Amino acid sequence: MTTTIENSFPDTPTTTPVLEMQGITKRFHSVSALQNVNLTIYPGEVHALMGENGAGKSTLMKILAGAYIADVGEIRINGQPLKITDPATARKAGINLIYQELNVAPNLTVTENMFMGSELRRGQLLDRQAMQLEAEQVLESLGANFTAQTVVGTLAIAEQQQVEI
Repeated sequence: MTTTIENSFPDTPTTTPVLEMQGITKRFHSVSALQNVNLTIYPGEVHALMGENGAGKSTLMKILAGAYIADVGEIRINGQPLKITDPATARKAGINLIYQELNVAPNLTVTENMFMGSELRRGQLLDRQAMQLEAEQVLESLGANFTAQTVVGTLAIAEQQQVEI
């Protein structure tokens, strides 16, 4: 896939892009999944990646989210180069990929799902109180109609997606 995604809004202010992916190339053995892909997104823009199965959409997003590492290319966030080598690096930069299939632990609480893999600690111990408080604050800011102690499997699919985000 060789693609340059252009800004279709000529009146977009000339500000620093929030995301730039330049020259992204990814191969899986002898298969070229992406070749020299460029994507630039400015503040306030909304984009959709569309294409046939196998066109490279998921591969590009998985590179951005740290699930794959680009063979060639550069990613910049707010004008600053960022080497994304794993999902934790992407999350620290505010990047998270939500897959079409839900990826929640239905038997755990909302708090436990929100902090899975990035638990807050106080020394060697989990700081459950801090995680609970932060989860409650996030849910309140979203206007969620469920609590941080709710078991995720009891939520509607749309609510489970909110937890995943």
